Amino acid sequence: MENLKHSYKLKITGSAEIENALDDTKDYSVMFKRLGVRKSERKSNDDGTYTYTFHLENLDIVTLISEEKKVITGKNKSAAKRLRNRAWIHSEDNNLEAEDFYQKFINYVIANFEDIASNIE
Repeated sequence: MENLKHSYKLKITGSAEIENALDDTKDYSVMFKRLGVRKSERKSNDDGTYTYTFHLENLDIVTLISEEKKVITGKNKSAAKRLRNRAWIHSEDNNLEAEDFYQKFINYVIANFEDIASNIE
């Protein structure tokens, strides 16, 4: 029997707000602080192997580097989106349904708003 080798791919989506325009004549390296897996797909190949594609979304800071110098740092622009993403990660890590967990979490925050707010003032 042949030794079959599967292939693995990443697809990265999301956006980060940056302070300046990029120089479109240069190439950039990109560093992500945190990415979340949004879904994975498995596709059968003709040779009996599979191609696995992991869809990642940017959850935090992005750093662009050109000519070995950090040039721009960008961030997700919405705290609400970061909260929803963090809740999604927690639900995935704990085998919970993501939208149900998020709604329960938000309802808990609303019901306990005064207690939570008094702890951060």
